[in-house]
Amino acid sequence: MAEMIDFNGPGLLENLEWSNKYNVGDDLIDNAHKKLFGVIRRVLFVLEEGDSARNRNVCREAVKFLEAYTLRHFAEEEAFQRSVNYSGYYMHKSLHDNLRGTTLPALKKQLEDQDYSPDSIEDFVSILVGWLTGHVMVEDQAITGKVSSRWTCETNDDVIDNLDKEMYELVKNVFHTDISMINRHYAGENINDGIFYRLYFEGKSDFRCSVTIFAEMPVIFLMSGGLLGRKVFQIERTALLSYLQLIQAMSINIVHILYPESDAVIKKSEKETAEGLREKFVNGYPDISLLWKTSEGCIGICIEKKTGE
Repeated sequence: MAEMIDFNGPGLLENLEWSNKYNVGDDLIDNAHKKLFGVIRRVLFVLEEGDSARNRNVCREAVKFLEAYTLRHFAEEEAFQRSVNYSGYYMHKSLHDNLRGTTLPALKKQLEDQDYSPDSIEDFVSILVGWLTGHVMVEDQAITGKVSSRWTCETNDDVIDNLDKEMYELVKNVFHTDISMINRHYAGENINDGIFYRLYFEGKSDFRCSVTIFAEMPVIFLMSGGLLGRKVFQIERTALLSYLQLIQAMSINIVHILYPESDAVIKKSEKETAEGLREKFVNGYPDISLLWKTSEGCIGICIEKKTGE
């Protein structure tokens, strides 16, 4: 019997109860969303029982459903958006592409590689519920103007691919561990304990941006240990300073990749909190928001650009 995981947090299942207020006005789309709500609620109910064999089966079936769902329903929804000339179509389609092509395959691989361990199942369900609440309940409602989309910046895929390559080479070559992107449009889901830093840049023509880098504690131990050449099991001063030097170098490289003409430099940095970062996702999302998975946990980067005021 697997350790019981409490996915039924206060109000969670109630929030996933289908209501007509989630309708977008097209029967095909609304019926598909209603079915999705039902599937996820069933997954949550089964996982609460704590039966490891049944957990494995229900997760496998959920992945199969989502693979089919993201092919058929996304195509139908995108067609509806084009039919009503939805102004946010291209951004919305990129969110679909991200779930179908990046997040879902990464979660499926993690489940299989870890033989449906409690941790891999918790990641799968947490990200799934986060996507449902952030996408179906917000982004899909924006199609018909019930709410405003939180994503306002469309980023070139080549830019994201370049950042992904830089991160992969850094982690693989310096720390000798694998890393893979699991979300090209990270929306603040499942932020765990770690260290969060925000760095502010200024450059030519009133250019300003901020880069927030965060990593879960086991990842920080890995990074700090790689820099110091020894195992690290707590954040001592030397390890912390080494980590801060690393994220400064990472941030500078990221800004120069994204904005090569800005000649931007770091003006200040400050410690962020998980709550503070999560709060920043409430009213709108960063221009770029990415999440990677390593064997030890997750690394995330959020970038916000500002010019003048």
